[in-house]
Amino acid sequence: GAGVYSVDLWKRAQLEDSSWKYDVVPEIMDGKNIYDFVDPDIDKKLAQLEREEELLMKEAALRDDDQVLNEFAKTQNVLDELHSRMRQKRLENRLSKSKNGNPVLRKKKKKAEDVERQLEKQGLDGSKVRARSAAKTPRSSSLLGKRKRDATAGAADGEVARGRAASALRAASARSMSRMK
Repeated sequence: GAGVYSVDLWKRAQLEDSSWKYDVVPEIMDGKNIYDFVDPDIDKKLAQLEREEELLMKEAALRDDDQVLNEFAKTQNVLDELHSRMRQKRLENRLSKSKNGNPVLRKKKKKAEDVERQLEKQGLDGSKVRARSAAKTPRSSSLLGKRKRDATAGAADGEVARGRAASALRAASARSMSRMK
């Protein structure tokens, strides 16, 4: 095409006959005479090989029908088994993928009695554990939550619930008002 230049490498070749420069089948290739590798009877030999191949193909076609069907059935069974394993692996992967996002459940707290029994089985004194847990002071009332304080201070549950409900109504009306602006 346009802009493509191909260098003529045979332009300056010095041969006995200058018409040999552009022969389709050169006499010398890679420093060797090609006629040493060409057999004059090659066409006859090729025709004979083609006839033999044709006879072999006809003979194979006659006896291979059952054999081919059996081989096909075996191959199909192996392929079905492979596809089944692939489907099974896909399902396993989908199931395990869904497990990745699940939170890990926390361990249950051990009761002091269970710990004491376990220590006694190991031959240790478990009464010290019981004494230590009993010696801890309970949290002060300032650290308790507001709702717990209200409940212990004598406020009725209905009052606390009504207070929360009124608060929720105010928040909802404030949100709806802000959307109107």
